[in-house]
Amino acid sequence: MLAALAGAASAQDGTALSRRLVELRPLVAASDPLAALVASEELAQLLDAIRPRTAEEAELAFAYVEGAVVLSGIPSAHWTHPLPRIELLEDAHSVAKRLGDHELRANVARQLATCLRDSGRRGEARAILDETLEACTRARGMRPFLLLSLADLALHEGDLAEAGRALDEAEDGLLDGDGGFAPHRTARCTLHGLRGWLELYRGLPDRAAPHLTRERELARELGDPRLVAAALVRFADLCLATRRFRTLETQIESALRSGTLEGLPDTRSLLLLQLGKAASTRARREPESGSELRAKARDAFERALASPLHDIAVEARVWLAELALGEGRPEEAAHWLAEPAGSDEPETLALAAALRAELAVARGDSEERLRGAFAELQSAVERFRETWRASPRRRGGSAFLHYTGRRRMLNELFRLSMHLDPGERGVLRAFDELMAVQALGTTARESGYRYAGLAELRRALAEPDGGYLAYVPGPERSYVFTLDADLVLCTEIASSFDLRVAREDAAARGVTALGPLADLLLPQSVRERMSGWTSCTIVGIDLLGYVPFENLPVGSETLGERWSVSYLPSFPVGELLASRPVGSRWDVVLVAAPPIAPSVAERLPRMGSFDLDPAEARALLDAYPDDRKRFHTGEGATRENLARASDAAVLQLVTHGVYAAERERPAGFVLAPSEETDGVLWCEDVEEMAVPPLVVLAVCGTGRGPRRRGEDGVADLGGAFLRAGARTVILSAGRVEYEPTLALFGLLHAELAKGARPAAALRDARSAFRERRRNEPPLFHVVGLP
Repeated sequence: MLAALAGAASAQDGTALSRRLVELRPLVAASDPLAALVASEELAQLLDAIRPRTAEEAELAFAYVEGAVVLSGIPSAHWTHPLPRIELLEDAHSVAKRLGDHELRANVARQLATCLRDSGRRGEARAILDETLEACTRARGMRPFLLLSLADLALHEGDLAEAGRALDEAEDGLLDGDGGFAPHRTARCTLHGLRGWLELYRGLPDRAAPHLTRERELARELGDPRLVAAALVRFADLCLATRRFRTLETQIESALRSGTLEGLPDTRSLLLLQLGKAASTRARREPESGSELRAKARDAFERALASPLHDIAVEARVWLAELALGEGRPEEAAHWLAEPAGSDEPETLALAAALRAELAVARGDSEERLRGAFAELQSAVERFRETWRASPRRRGGSAFLHYTGRRRMLNELFRLSMHLDPGERGVLRAFDELMAVQALGTTARESGYRYAGLAELRRALAEPDGGYLAYVPGPERSYVFTLDADLVLCTEIASSFDLRVAREDAAARGVTALGPLADLLLPQSVRERMSGWTSCTIVGIDLLGYVPFENLPVGSETLGERWSVSYLPSFPVGELLASRPVGSRWDVVLVAAPPIAPSVAERLPRMGSFDLDPAEARALLDAYPDDRKRFHTGEGATRENLARASDAAVLQLVTHGVYAAERERPAGFVLAPSEETDGVLWCEDVEEMAVPPLVVLAVCGTGRGPRRRGEDGVADLGGAFLRAGARTVILSAGRVEYEPTLALFGLLHAELAKGARPAAALRDARSAFRERRRNEPPLFHVVGLP
């Protein structure tokens, strides 16, 4: 048949060739490696036979290009064509451009761009895609596929803004007139996978999970082994992000044993890389099995080195260097970091730079080499920051420090800065790096925040008798910055793994077991500096995980008994809040005890009725003059009356909290229903309002929200009220007990009416509660300015 096809000269030849390509296409995609090998050999011979004639005969040229596209899907292990894959596709691309068929040109351009990307030639890949998108505007059927390829390339480069734009446009192209997906199931599968990957890069595994689950479902339905394998790679990323290491190992080891990855060496190498990362991380968490897990990780990374994809091999070497450093073998680490040339991926680039900095310190390198390592690391961190500055802002926030590798590079920058310049100069430079990262938070970016220097920050935030503690945990070591009106310290403390163990132990054993955690978080040098303070503000608590600092033992007292404690999402948010007016009149508004709409009661049957006795309402605000307080209770506890509280100094809210796990920002609360709404307000609703400087929330779960490591407090109701104009919010992350909460807040308002600041008022109210009731008061937190 091949001879007949090659020898004929009529236009009918192209039709016959195209028909044979249709027959070979399913063999190329088959999971049977023998079928793929047969198809590869036949296609290679077919293309060799017709190539000399494609320039003159359009039908043969069309068949040649189609054949090259089909052949490009053959796994590397079964490639038999004499030309390398890229050269064949480049040749086919030039033929397609001469033919003028936009759909065909777009198809071959997409395949060529993928091959160029995998070979590390990303600039050429982007140029091909950009040129084709501009030239082939009429190839509407192929445009979503080209955009998906562009999004994939942008994600490899860490360009979140470009990836998001390309995915949005691709999705628009895949929707039919009714807003449903047109039947491009392969494109839909890839779209979900890339959406999930984008959310993972943003540090949002909760947002990624639904997309990656749908990708796996579609891939299995389609039965394409390449789509199934790609979905498994991204699912492994999700498992790493959520620390589901055993699930990851089970899935990957099953795939490696099953033979489904036969002929997909690139995917196999990627999964080996993920397997190694899981084992390496588990070795830190499970020290009793550490040597066995490190050996498993080393084996996986060494097998991944065989990947033909440059970036996978580079990343494997970086992780092998990380293992060697952790085991005290600096020379081996130096070997792995030396060659080959570095990756273009920002994450790998930054991790390699962090490891080289760590290695330089471990070996005692000369100052010149240390400064070179510092410059390399600083450049890598700046590239990482630039990616986030250019990424689109999200109302629900992102989590740019979610992954430990990102915090590791930052902590190595702190360490090397202070190693090179011991004393104040090194500390100040490290603090500048912290501020540059905190300026990437959503609220900071929305406000156009620019760090003007330590003097300006102190003018805005420094307390004459108080200070700030900012924690940056990392996998090897963590740091706490201590800032007050006179001094900045940067102190090394335990690793994030040790901190997590102590935190989990305290959570399991109760408040009485907080001593070891306090010792890790508050080393002696920090305690000595705090001894002259009366207030303490914890900055960026989201990185640590939930820690009730008020309950940490410090000597014979708890931190919350000796100091007034508050929590600030970030220093930039603090500067923004400090610029807002305090309010000169202590007018207070109570919005409380609304009736529950029937639709809400039906959805939430455990939510009981809420009756606030008028005497209880008056007692709560008894400390204020009658002409300085307003009550909106029962039917009057409406959204409209809540909005009218903006001219007051204090808003006190007493109502039911609601939590909807399916929402990205799941915390809300109940007000009286109206004709337009059922009375439930969410974070987005709050942000549309103007609220007083101080908001006190006797509402369950107002501090609950998804984890956004590195963000500046946008995910929960506390953040929503701060964005709506409050300077300070008092709230609870847990369940609120009605009667003791009213008792505590009555004492709180008595202190506020005397002129006390919110954090000091809460501290003194808690102390008075203990004296009167002889038990612990409900735990509420001050978020924002103290």
